[in-house]
Amino acid sequence: MLPGLDANEAAWFAAEGRAVRNANAHGAWAPPPEDPGSELRALRAICAAALRELFAVWDGTREPSRALVDHLKVRLEEARG
Repeated sequence: MLPGLDANEAAWFAAEGRAVRNANAHGAWAPPPEDPGSELRALRAICAAALRELFAVWDGTREPSRALVDHLKVRLEEARG
């Protein structure tokens, strides 16, 4: 539901992103040998899309991550109709 996020990057994140992010954060990540930068490029694109959306919706009155999550929940509900 992040505007500007490539569908392939979103699908990758849904399947593998959290595990890669957690491994990276805890020092256990090893890049895939066939394309060592692929996972970090995908994470960078996802973070960039999330930050762009946060800057568009955050008014400074709420905790930023909560404001973004709530906004994206509304977008998801609207998309489901």
